[in-house]
Amino acid sequence: MAGEYFNSDTPFGLLPWQISFLFYILGLLSLQYPVPAVFSAGLLFFIQHRSNKLVVPLWLGMLCMLAGYGLANLQFPQEDIQVPQWMSAREKVQIKAEVDKVEPKPGERIQVILSEPQFQTEDGNKGYLPGKVVWKWNNPDIWPSPGQKVQARFRLEPVRGLRNPGTWDNRFFWKKKGVYYRTYTESSDTEIEIRGEESFLWSLRLQLREHLIEHTPQGQGQGLLLGLVMGDRSKLSYSTLDTIRRASLAHSLALSGLHLGFLITIAWLFACLIGVVWPKTYLQIPRSKLAILLAIPLVLAYVWLGQARPSLLRASLMFFFWGVLLLRGRQKVLLDGLFFAVFCILLFRPLDIYDISLQLSCVAVAGIVLFWPHLYSCIKSLFPSGRFMNRILIPLAGILGISLIANLVLLPLTVWNFGRVTLDIYTNLFWLPLLGWVVLPLGLFGMLLSLLPGCMILSGGCLYAAETVLSNMLQVLHYMDDNGLVHVMVALRPIWQEVVGFWILSGIGAIFWKKIGKIPWWLVILGFVLIVYPGLKRELSALESKIELQVLDIGQGQSVCMEYYKGKRILVDGGGSWNKDFDLGKFALAPALTRNRPPRLEKVILTHSDYDHLRGLFYILENFRVREFVYNGDWPDGWDKERLKKALSESGAETKTICRGGEIALDKECNLKILHPGKSCDLKKDNDKSLVLGLRHAGKGLALLPGDLEKPGIERVLSRNASLQAELLLVPHHGSRKSMSGELYSRVDPEVAVISCGYLNYFRFPHQEVIEGLKKTGADVHTTSAEGQIRIVWDLEQNDKKVCCYSD
Repeated sequence: MAGEYFNSDTPFGLLPWQISFLFYILGLLSLQYPVPAVFSAGLLFFIQHRSNKLVVPLWLGMLCMLAGYGLANLQFPQEDIQVPQWMSAREKVQIKAEVDKVEPKPGERIQVILSEPQFQTEDGNKGYLPGKVVWKWNNPDIWPSPGQKVQARFRLEPVRGLRNPGTWDNRFFWKKKGVYYRTYTESSDTEIEIRGEESFLWSLRLQLREHLIEHTPQGQGQGLLLGLVMGDRSKLSYSTLDTIRRASLAHSLALSGLHLGFLITIAWLFACLIGVVWPKTYLQIPRSKLAILLAIPLVLAYVWLGQARPSLLRASLMFFFWGVLLLRGRQKVLLDGLFFAVFCILLFRPLDIYDISLQLSCVAVAGIVLFWPHLYSCIKSLFPSGRFMNRILIPLAGILGISLIANLVLLPLTVWNFGRVTLDIYTNLFWLPLLGWVVLPLGLFGMLLSLLPGCMILSGGCLYAAETVLSNMLQVLHYMDDNGLVHVMVALRPIWQEVVGFWILSGIGAIFWKKIGKIPWWLVILGFVLIVYPGLKRELSALESKIELQVLDIGQGQSVCMEYYKGKRILVDGGGSWNKDFDLGKFALAPALTRNRPPRLEKVILTHSDYDHLRGLFYILENFRVREFVYNGDWPDGWDKERLKKALSESGAETKTICRGGEIALDKECNLKILHPGKSCDLKKDNDKSLVLGLRHAGKGLALLPGDLEKPGIERVLSRNASLQAELLLVPHHGSRKSMSGELYSRVDPEVAVISCGYLNYFRFPHQEVIEGLKKTGADVHTTSAEGQIRIVWDLEQNDKKVCCYSD
């Protein structure tokens, strides 16, 4: 039972030092999440107070929390960089730096962290850059070694990311690692000079990697084996990774305690085998202690192969502490091992608290420790021991049960970070046993044999066998996917109150299992209130008489979300990247649209078919509930055409063509007027055929959205529409010089002008003439590149509006 893992003399069975450590963790988290951290600290103290077991007084809890905040703040880089003129102008400069870290990435890429970067411009200007540089190298000819020197011509830019409230903060992620700049190269882009000797361990790593590649056939099975044995995903495609994630198997690729568990089990079997061959061994050392000693070299080797990732480091430290406690005669040490391991990591590397892999692995282990004893007792009651079939059914039920527990407790984190819920955990029943009992032993044994003289053939045979099994496992997954047996649901992304409420109720359910009389009902009520409150507030807010326009920060592109009566929403364009492998709709647009909002849209409107307006819509159409898709009648060509057709067929949305003179009713007095193009438009460029939308309320112009109109299209709109006045102008074509029109700015006479464009974009949008022309009208000019998401809210009852920017 769960109570066996806890000290019953303290609140929820935690020891005083463990409760103090929780306050320390909350202090670390308060650096980025101050309100949730302070609320959780107050709740933790109040739980102690109500339980009459105040083992950590308020002053000590506050001291631990302040220590955590102070240490995190001390380690977090405080320097705000200045962007040099050559960087703003997107010039290439000579960079000399030292390789700090090399990490393989999917799609034949590596990610290199460069420290102590020096630059030299064309005019001879030299200097040092603060912080580090993250360099993504596609199809590298050679892998540099940590400690080597690199010299090449790079185009650098500050690390920034897409800034929409409640989404992934890319700048924070890199800044905590001391990285301020980024660059990207192809192998053929520039001449790269690498100096210095490879370290012995790095050379050995590359030797093992090459051996595995040489002795296994090319394909995704090879990529999977490389990922499992060495944490190297460079041979995997993004589509394969997506299939594995959608099949609820992502944890099988994240090197962590799961894989160490397999290794420890192998060590246990070896210990059993030794007992059979040499029974007297157990007189000198018990079987459990022998298994621990045999597992130590396996664990150390795997941590090295996996480049000591935080989740793998946490798992190895847990094993170390469990081993020490078990060798000293302690029993039931799972929770103690988890606390000791995380304590060691966060004491020396406090900012690792923000590492998502560490968060996921810690929460999963804590959930398994809490829930598994209860679930195991249920399984034992269903499958009584002594029957032959139950010896098979109990382990299978255990695999499914542990997967269910992990998915349940991780639900808030996975939905918040990835925006999706995978539903098919039954895939673990065949995947994990094959992975743990066949693939991993064969792969690691094959790697070990490659280091022994005269064992190359046997080593290659082991690796080939492991790759063959993985290839067949992948074929099964693809078959399931093709036949609709893999299901994924895009979900509402919770805010912090819902996350805390969910974990409160989960913890109560685990700790007070079959102890209804001891349940703290006030805490249950608080958990329910925290879960219900955000949704209730959202629904009440939707009843207010207001219209909200969100110009999303999606880089060099455009996407606008319009929210109106009863929380209904229309999405106008979806942005998009030239890189087909990067799904902007999945990684940027969907997270922004589902923050405390269900994945539902009344309409999706495509102004025109350029990729920077179109490609982000594919994922939205396939995964959101969309009633209607509206466009100007012009379909894209090639790959975009086929992808749009597929997305629309999966969405089930009604497709409708609109043109000038049409109207989309929002409520009684609010509508979208279609001002351009006409039914048969003779303009040549797609940009000039963009749908032009006028948002109006009671005849008053609120906003004008002219897509990517350039001068010919603007002149057509000016000549055929008597009234264009609007309080807000979404500046056409991202503020390009080709869209500059003083007459348009004068006719619209906006109070606010918004330009959607990417930070330091290739086209150098917006053009200075456009900004100056807008300012002449007296408009306040905002750009997504400088300010992130820009939100405009009209209070229709008060006849007032408010402009909010992410940077505020």
